[in-house]
Amino acid sequence: MSEPAGIRVRVDAPGATVILDRPSACNALNRSMVGELLNVLDDLQQEKRIRAITLTGAGSYFSAGTDLREMARTMEQRDQNGLLQLPVMQGFYEEVKAMQQLLEMILRLPKPVLAAVNGPALGFGAALVLACDYVLAGPDAEIGWPETRWGLAPGLSAPLLTRRVSMARATSLLCFGKSVDSATAVRWGLFDEVVANELLWALGQHKAQELSGLGPHSVSLTKRLMCETIDEQRFSQLAVGAANTAASRTTLEAIELVTAFASGESRVKSPNPPSLKGI
Repeated sequence: MSEPAGIRVRVDAPGATVILDRPSACNALNRSMVGELLNVLDDLQQEKRIRAITLTGAGSYFSAGTDLREMARTMEQRDQNGLLQLPVMQGFYEEVKAMQQLLEMILRLPKPVLAAVNGPALGFGAALVLACDYVLAGPDAEIGWPETRWGLAPGLSAPLLTRRVSMARATSLLCFGKSVDSATAVRWGLFDEVVANELLWALGQHKAQELSGLGPHSVSLTKRLMCETIDEQRFSQLAVGAANTAASRTTLEAIELVTAFASGESRVKSPNPPSLKGI
């Protein structure tokens, strides 16, 4: 299997590890990486010797989420009134649909997908974690949703967050752009287990070994039952969330805040402004 830029794959049957490998940008996901992840996961689901897939990040971040600098460059295509041109808005819609498809692929994948959260998982990075079936985290890991700081909506995280916490808690986290540390995330059910950073990969492999002793078809049917029958409304919610996310990118507020972030002059008033590469 070839390894596209920004994605690294390690196969140690019965497990496989997909590494977000763009540490200089805190593993922020650009357009091409989302497409590459879709292709890599599709390849791995067809490998019979692979029983589980672990998703993790290179360096000190799991993923800072969507690449805001790439978004800001796209937002430069505006008319005389400062509004985005129609092809740009259509492009944003297509990008967010691909992100929705990636989350749905993880949910529908017949093999369990684990997240090994080695550092901050923010914005769309947090959504990737929430789509996984089991979440391992290091002691310095955190999960958060800073989208509203940049005039954007966390529409893809919202349906997945309410699988794990109450509606009231999810609303508070998303509207206030909050992050949660690993200890709190375990207590709230956002993470399943916290282990030392050096054990994250090994424990992911151990989980794959556990699954290799179980019937692959029964595991697949069980996951399908949980995701596509009991939780089937989540897919329609993701579609609405994707439309919400794409629409938020087209507002004057988002253009101003994302552009300011990319130029290094955040205009968000906060007692604790984040120092992030993306969301």
